Amino acid sequence: NAHTREQALLLAQSATEFAVMAMQAHAYRGDTVNVPRLDAAGNPVLDPATGDPVTDPVNGTNCLEHIDLSYPGFNIDVDLYYIDNSLGCTDANSISGATAVGVPTHMALVDVTVRSTSGDLPPIVYNRRTLQKP
Repeated sequence: NAHTREQALLLAQSATEFAVMAMQAHAYRGDTVNVPRLDAAGNPVLDPATGDPVTDPVNGTNCLEHIDLSYPGFNIDVDLYYIDNSLGCTDANSISGATAVGVPTHMALVDVTVRSTSGDLPPIVYNRRTLQKP
């Protein structure tokens, strides 16, 4: 059990870092991200004149609120609760009473729960909550 608990702790730390990277890459409401255009085979479409990849602007519409991850012997759930209400998150994922001051912060409470699935009795459940700003 000590080995499994240590694995759960390290997985929670990794899942938190993964969530921060996902928040950085996510297009929120008000953000515009240039996404590479792909052909039917999934290859980038290149501009014939320059040879550069063709991109299309995509407007963000919502918040990244949940991430499901897995690792052999574990299930990992990540929930993101945003402090900036101007992002347009669902009520369940906005911290009540939070107001945006100036530029949106995208700051979030990252709630990570790691559960063992390898038949441990009792099962290992590790929860990690951190306040993150990408």
